[in-house]
Amino acid sequence: MKLYQIPAVLEEIFQYIDSVLADESLPENEKAGKLATLKDQLNLVQMERRQKCLWLSRQFLNLQAERLAVNEQRQKFSERVARLDKQTESIKNFLGVILDAGEKMADEVTQISWRKSEGVILRCDPESLPARFTRIKVEASLTSLKEALKAGDREAAQVAVLEQRQTIAIK
Repeated sequence: MKLYQIPAVLEEIFQYIDSVLADESLPENEKAGKLATLKDQLNLVQMERRQKCLWLSRQFLNLQAERLAVNEQRQKFSERVARLDKQTESIKNFLGVILDAGEKMADEVTQISWRKSEGVILRCDPESLPARFTRIKVEASLTSLKEALKAGDREAAQVAVLEQRQTIAIK
């Protein structure tokens, strides 16, 4: 039985228990026998539910541990990439200083050439630029909205709602 099927099975068992209890035509000993059988079924299903939930929580912990290990490796690789980027940029800058501008070299494996590019160098602070040369990023301040909603601010209540959440914790 799959975990997602268990609530429906439990509901069936409880409905059957209700029908047995409501059936006046059954003798008491037969009722007791059916109820005992249903109790055993109920215990088995609940035990299976518990086992499956605990197995899933162990899976969660294993995945979380694997995520941490992978993240640690990713950080090591990021550091390595940063070192390699620094080394390649250093070699490129060194060649730019050693070679005369426009001087080309090549062999069977590599070639050194120059290309033209353009770039903008600001002569002032970005804040003092005219509006047509700036970008403005607008984003919601969720922290201040939350505080305003808790304080009963009507304006905040028109644009946002404070939602109560409950999250599962697995340790």
